Amino acid sequence: MAADGSKSEFSMIAGNPHNSVEKTSIPYYVDMLDLPYSLVIEATNEPDYFGFYSPELEGFSGIGSSVEDCLYKAKWGMKEHVDLLRGRELPVPAVNPAPTVVIQNEQRRSAA
Repeated sequence: MAADGSKSEFSMIAGNPHNSVEKTSIPYYVDMLDLPYSLVIEATNEPDYFGFYSPELEGFSGIGSSVEDCLYKAKWGMKEHVDLLRGRELPVPAVNPAPTVVIQNEQRRSAA
């Protein structure tokens, strides 16, 4: 029970009832990523400006207003990019069976 006497909500971790955490105002859930390639999302100095790209899909990049927006745009953008490559008879990399998503601060590139 919470300090005010109300019941707290708990979620299970790995099915172990002795290993639970109290829910906060941020919902805790894991949703499967439906991406064919790995993705890197970079945070910028602006709170509503993120860049993203795939290190496995040459030429693919974009921008979004949040991490969630980047994930959504990347999912559909990767499909469009692959369709474009196929339409131009360019090589398409094999789909990654276990893609990763990395969220990091923007990597500053030095001038040449």
